[in-house]
Amino acid sequence: NPQTLELYTDADGNTYGKFTAPIYIGQAYELNINDVDTSGIQKVPLTSLEGENAENAQAKPKSSNYLRRLQDLLQNQIFAADYGAFGTSPSTNTATINTAIGKAAASGGGVVFLPPGTIEITQLTVSAGVVLRGMGRDATALQSQTGAEIITLDGDGCGLMDLTIDGVTLVASSVGVYSENPQRIILQDVLIKRFVTGLYLQGCDDPIFRGLSIDNCTIGAKLYGENDTLDHLSWSGGIVSTCTTYGLDISYEGELAINLTLDDIAFKSNTGVALHVNGGKYIGGHGLRWSGNTHDV
Repeated sequence: NPQTLELYTDADGNTYGKFTAPIYIGQAYELNINDVDTSGIQKVPLTSLEGENAENAQAKPKSSNYLRRLQDLLQNQIFAADYGAFGTSPSTNTATINTAIGKAAASGGGVVFLPPGTIEITQLTVSAGVVLRGMGRDATALQSQTGAEIITLDGDGCGLMDLTIDGVTLVASSVGVYSENPQRIILQDVLIKRFVTGLYLQGCDDPIFRGLSIDNCTIGAKLYGENDTLDHLSWSGGIVSTCTTYGLDISYEGELAINLTLDDIAFKSNTGVALHVNGGKYIGGHGLRWSGNTHDV
């Protein structure tokens, strides 16, 4: 779309042409004098928004067929390092992450990205619609030695991705990840290790686990129909290993644990019972693998 340049005079009295509106394109462009004459000047692509108001600019993500406001796209991706310091203080690290979670929650949800490294924390609560995401479970580890629930998933559609949750020394009463009654929580490419209880779900509808692994806990995962029905859980991929009482404990605790699907999970070297079922309904397992457990089921 051609533009006729406006005249602009700088503080020294020099006159230049000025675009009537900023141009942002991903390829080089040429300045013409008129429809016949060219200036011979080619400019590199203009891709920076520095100093410009782009709150109404639109962009189309590669994964979408629809234009969205650039402001909305950026609000859905929060980098925790922009909201405080990361260092050796668990309380400071926790405050930084909580501030970023709050920012994402205030925008209606989004992904909070954590930097690589081992990050010591106390306790975190992940709000509805917010996903806490590391740089990979071998790259980002949240570490806590608190004798309580370390990460609480507290709202529909929240979750964890691409990180490790580490309790270090199996501190008494420690729970790596806890959630009670939300819908559609997600755990993807997450490793939970060295807690008394690695994962504790009470109730919950439609939780989705992909590549979730649990290692070296007293009880790896409690999936309980407790206070509410645990319904339509889907767990695909991952390893449950070296747990001393139960690797995976599915239980009726006053409410049903129903419609649970376990696919392609390896149970390895659990010195207690690898899979323990205490009441449950419509529980299916496909491609489950067992090796070195004291008791498989």
